[in-house]
Amino acid sequence: MKTILCFGDSNTQGLCPDGSRLSKRKRWPGVMFEHLGKDYEVIEEGLKGRTTTLDDPIEGKSKNGRRYLKPCLESHAPLDLVIVMLGTCEMKNRYGLSALDIALGMERLLKTLEKYETLLMSPIPFGSGIEKNPLYGHAKNLPMEVTKLYEEIAKKNEIAFLNTSKFVQANASDSLHLDEEGHRKLGTAVAAIVATLLET
Repeated sequence: MKTILCFGDSNTQGLCPDGSRLSKRKRWPGVMFEHLGKDYEVIEEGLKGRTTTLDDPIEGKSKNGRRYLKPCLESHAPLDLVIVMLGTCEMKNRYGLSALDIALGMERLLKTLEKYETLLMSPIPFGSGIEKNPLYGHAKNLPMEVTKLYEEIAKKNEIAFLNTSKFVQANASDSLHLDEEGHRKLGTAVAAIVATLLET
């Protein structure tokens, strides 16, 4: 049995624009599990608003992924693979961060995972309407800038990398989250690379 931890934000949690949540098997970790089969266990750790290393000035310290990651790893041990998809929430206007700031936060988070097989995933591209979002209005191009830096970090740290923009984009409704079809496509893509990483 191979155990995989999926550590992310609302796009791992399966949050929909209307505030509802996709069912377990329709979220990308669930889709990945369906492709991988019964020899795998997939643990979802998605949280709305989660960042890599930042306390949210409004919602508090619980959104800081680095604070939670170590106990999370210990709780679910042993793990064969940790998948990380974070960085979108740092693009909020309230943080005022550059792509480099966001990438440095991810690099710091990854230090906690030095002893783990890791797959780093880029934030999904925003939809064309993101400029109308009061939380993310200035961040239209940040996902692609961050993706380039994440790929460099992955190479530097010799870990696997998945560029989500090759497979998905945020839905047209809120330009921020994946829709059901997006989750299906992403879960299928992740399953393919995971099968290669964990093949015995």
